[in-house]
Amino acid sequence: PAVKTDTRHGTPFTDIVGERARHAMHVAKLLDRDPADFPPLVFPPGGVIDAIEELIDNLETELAQTKSNAAQGREMPLCETFVRGDCKRGVTCSLSHSRDAVAEWATDWLRKHTHSNAHVISQLTKHAAAGTVIPAPACTLTTADESLGQEAWAVVLETLRSSRWADFRPPVARIVARHVTKAALRVLVPMVHYNWLGSLTALDLSKNALPAKAVLKLADALPCNPTLTELNLSDCNLGLAGALVILRAISADPPLTSRP
Repeated sequence: PAVKTDTRHGTPFTDIVGERARHAMHVAKLLDRDPADFPPLVFPPGGVIDAIEELIDNLETELAQTKSNAAQGREMPLCETFVRGDCKRGVTCSLSHSRDAVAEWATDWLRKHTHSNAHVISQLTKHAAAGTVIPAPACTLTTADESLGQEAWAVVLETLRSSRWADFRPPVARIVARHVTKAALRVLVPMVHYNWLGSLTALDLSKNALPAKAVLKLADALPCNPTLTELNLSDCNLGLAGALVILRAISADPPLTSRP
């Protein structure tokens, strides 16, 4: 007889059931639970996968609570793979994915990756010696060769907007982002659109292969930002269509210059 196939993914039905059952056993093992103690599963017609998914949801919820309780009693290391946006283990990961852990990491990371222009700082020193009061210089944030995931970028931007950051660092006026992922763009594009930082004047996204959808959303965001005056999109594989979209966007906002 023909093997029943899941019409959504073209995967043999027995393979799907087997994979989900193995995942349920894995979560149970992490909880130190004996599967023999589970209540019998009642499978309605056509509902085998749904019943197993419900069991997995319950187990993962219990596992998340267990991890949370454990983290309160001891320090759980941050999952660096999660910070880069590459961890696929979710709640079954043995390392921390908590927002508090990411926020603690973000503060230390920002201290290492933000800097002010040395010439500006030297001028500030001279003015300070002369008793002249001038505004503090703005900072540049550069990710260098590091890739950050969506959650990490969200926490980084949240930290930059917080009062605790303003207490020991001037505002960030320039962001140089490398190795930007599609997920990270879901945070960076709204940052431009809604002007989250309020101080950003230059954004360098060069040397990133930007997807067409992200380029369109970025073009929609540019006219909405009142502070951005410089945008670097060199080596972003925009193509002619993408370049035209960006050019139309910046022509609607004359102060903005672009390097496509």
